[in-house]
Amino acid sequence: MKKILASITLLGSLVSSYAIEVSDIQTRAGLAIQSVSSYDKGYALILNGAVPMPELYDNFSVEGEFGYSMIDPNIDYSFGETSLSILSLSGFGVYTHNINSNIALRARAGLSFQSITAESKVDTTFFGGGTTSSSDTEFELVFGVGGSYKIDGDKTLLIDYTRMNSNFSHLSAMVEFKL
Repeated sequence: MKKILASITLLGSLVSSYAIEVSDIQTRAGLAIQSVSSYDKGYALILNGAVPMPELYDNFSVEGEFGYSMIDPNIDYSFGETSLSILSLSGFGVYTHNINSNIALRARAGLSFQSITAESKVDTTFFGGGTTSSSDTEFELVFGVGGSYKIDGDKTLLIDYTRMNSNFSHLSAMVEFKL
């Protein structure tokens, strides 16, 4: 818990040290395909907010992102299945390289708090049946690449591939809109 509070405080102090107008905040929502080693794909809701930081460097921004499994990645066995429920809270530094007025490439790196709950269901008479679950929380260094395409003046489509840890990544598509 202390690590979470320290991370939020650090990110908050960085962002609050600059004058931020509400109109500067870029809000995004979308879906991600969650890919976990040996598991079938899952799908997550992604909510993202970004604040441009031209005072630090042109084309640099800070992003906060929330991800939550809506359809859990799972793996089936002959005697049951295991599914993973994944929650992530991430902060990123993002550099954007504009190709033209509508297309840009993005690179991002940051820190993510991840809570992963595994639930295993056994459904055979040989094993007796039943459900067990276990949870793990961790902080991970995360990085990703992607791009954006401006649909019109107020909407932008973003696609990002993000490596969340050594066994877990997601490919997300988000729409950015102005508040």
